Amino acid sequence: MDQESFDLVMQPKAYGAWNLHLLTRNRKLDFFVLLSSISAVIGNLGQANYVAANMFCEAVANERRRLRLPALALQLDRIKDVGFVTRSPELAQHFSRLQWRGIHSAQAFEALQRFLANGACQGLISSFKWTRQSSGLGCAYSIIQIRSCGARRNQYGRRCLCCGLRERLSTAGAQEQLDIVAEFLRREIADVLRVSPHLVSFDRPLKQIGIDSLMAVELMARIEAKIGIALPIHRFAGESTPLDLVHGALSMLSGDSSPVAEPSHHTLQRLDSDASRSIDDGITQGTVSNGINPLDAKATIQAGGVLEPSSTSPRDAPPAAEPDQRTESYQMIGRPAQSNDERSLITRSAGEHEHMHYQMRAQMIQQRAASKGTQMAEEAFVPKMPDVKPIRPKADKHRMNVPERFTRLDLHPGYLQLVEAEEVATTLGIPSPFFREHQGPARDTIRIGSKDYINYATYNYFGFSGDPDIIAAASEAMREHGTSAFASRVVSGQLTIHSELERAIASTLQVEDCVVLVSGHATNVTTIGYLFGPRDLIVHDELIHNSIIQGIQLAGSKRLPFPHNDWGALRAMLDEQRLIYERVLIVLEGIYSMDGDFPDLPRFIELKRRYQCFLMVDEAHSFGVMGRNGLGIREHFNLSGGDIDIWMGTLSKTLAACGGFIAGSSVLVENLRHLAPGILYSVGLAPSLAGAALASLAKLLREPRRVDVLHARGRLFLDLAKGAGIDTGTSAGLSVIPAITGSSLRAMLVSNALFEQGINVLPVIYPAVPEKQARLRFFVSCLHTEEQIRGTVTALAKALDRH
Repeated sequence: MDQESFDLVMQPKAYGAWNLHLLTRNRKLDFFVLLSSISAVIGNLGQANYVAANMFCEAVANERRRLRLPALALQLDRIKDVGFVTRSPELAQHFSRLQWRGIHSAQAFEALQRFLANGACQGLISSFKWTRQSSGLGCAYSIIQIRSCGARRNQYGRRCLCCGLRERLSTAGAQEQLDIVAEFLRREIADVLRVSPHLVSFDRPLKQIGIDSLMAVELMARIEAKIGIALPIHRFAGESTPLDLVHGALSMLSGDSSPVAEPSHHTLQRLDSDASRSIDDGITQGTVSNGINPLDAKATIQAGGVLEPSSTSPRDAPPAAEPDQRTESYQMIGRPAQSNDERSLITRSAGEHEHMHYQMRAQMIQQRAASKGTQMAEEAFVPKMPDVKPIRPKADKHRMNVPERFTRLDLHPGYLQLVEAEEVATTLGIPSPFFREHQGPARDTIRIGSKDYINYATYNYFGFSGDPDIIAAASEAMREHGTSAFASRVVSGQLTIHSELERAIASTLQVEDCVVLVSGHATNVTTIGYLFGPRDLIVHDELIHNSIIQGIQLAGSKRLPFPHNDWGALRAMLDEQRLIYERVLIVLEGIYSMDGDFPDLPRFIELKRRYQCFLMVDEAHSFGVMGRNGLGIREHFNLSGGDIDIWMGTLSKTLAACGGFIAGSSVLVENLRHLAPGILYSVGLAPSLAGAALASLAKLLREPRRVDVLHARGRLFLDLAKGAGIDTGTSAGLSVIPAITGSSLRAMLVSNALFEQGINVLPVIYPAVPEKQARLRFFVSCLHTEEQIRGTVTALAKALDRH
């Protein structure tokens, strides 16, 4: 083994695992799974690099558990129905000679579910015959039996509902039994989908009615928690229908093959490896749930357990245990045999089990190395396991025992992420390009400190911010109405200038009415959050703005993104989903703020009409920019204002103010004006902002030449950038042009390099965009000169070459 081969294995697994841990340690996760290999236990000396990488996964899992974060390091046996073994007859024969049968991918998935359900930190899933191979392992082994007893209770401590259902089923006829189970499952499926139960179709495949993989897991957990049966995962896959689930649940509830859910408590009994009975004939076998054949598997999975297929023939298989007294068998390896006085009934905390498991594995590595004549330093190969102690509440009865991270703002995940990013930047010597203070209006140039910079970090596309006419209009509105509306508009904050601005925007968009709000972001949040609810579906472009996502979360609607600008994918989605929901909203942007491209809007209008949906277009960056006269994407495609149900726009780009607007039918606007929380409970737009926006719109309509110049400057920048080999993505070159760098670090370095040359452009980095899509984002205005643009592209190309 050389350094190159060592790095080849360690980089993706060890470094990748650690980086994922660092990136997610301040985020709320349900689970964090590290998949390693059984080679960490039985790897040969030629696999030292692979063993080291897998053992590192174990250390990461322990570190996360020390920090009280979810973690599971799972060592998998070879998967015999996929992977390299299926393509190599020689390897298959070799494993056959070792009587090493491997496991099916379905068994691995079922085992993973069991481990996650029990909060395990480490686990091993294997078909290996440890009793026959123990001499080769260089260590003794132990067998642990877990005996399950007591009636199944759900998470709230009550007896599971299956008892009541079974009583009803026992006295019901065949059809009535079917109806009882169908009624229950219909309600559960409807709850998962957040739709009315009557919308659940029993003869359509689950995937067609909207049950994706995550929903399937949720539905499976609901069924197990409420009626005490664990339907196998394959029941929820493929073309399975709700009716298939009904028949499966009915057969299990009626006692045909009813697996018993996880018991309320366990008794652990240790058996030493020197006991006379072997693993094949000495372990009580219980009923195995979740689709694993009891004649095929010696045990199901728990924390630290091993899934071991049995060689026992069907006629030799012991009878299944009674449902309320099921016995499950597990094998733990890597701990020397204990004396007879240690063969006692034990119970351990989760932390103690982790510590015990870690010590067992450390001893196993040392013993295996010794048996093969290999010298090994403990410091180099066995990381030190911190002392894990069970957490117990303090004795102070007047104070709750709340974890510190939930009571301190300096431990908030977002803040910790900021601190971590700042530490990385400081270590690398990269000054932050964000929050630089500047003086004067942000136009084609900007003054930062004592120096002027060519500026590409402003939405001031037409230079209206800082324009003397616009400033005069804002001042006049402020003199007439004061500095604030001083009240919610429904109370007494309605001003004449509000109505004037709303009429002007509605007329420009050729719609009946418009309402303005104090924030563009809040406009989307309150509009979607108010108009839609849990029984509705909202489908949106995958690159949609954060404000749309926040609005959907407020609404509680089902959210489905479709691939960027892919109306064909949306059509397929609506084919499957439309009839499941009540209202359906399609949301697009006029110009996408990160990529500078736009959708084929007429195609989406066709889909809106065909599937009877609502269509909302966010024109934050396209209003004033698209179309011959800057009237937006509607003018670009020569559409009627009524073709779109909800027009949204901001006042902070073209209109040189701050706020947002919704335009459309009078019914839509009146509904929002009186009842949308973001209007009803918010102060009205400041008079100066309304005056500035109104004057900017009037000037745009009077001077359409500004739009021609903007388009020409955008095309020039885009053509020069492409000619220099700069990746500009899918930008149309109208106002937003990205220069994709491929990494956040490179984006920061190039941004700072350009700043040193008098060019102000900011990076857009993860998590605003995917890490490999980090970029510099250039906002081009009609004020930029050709000379400024040519010099900028030249400097950009050189900076990209250097970094």
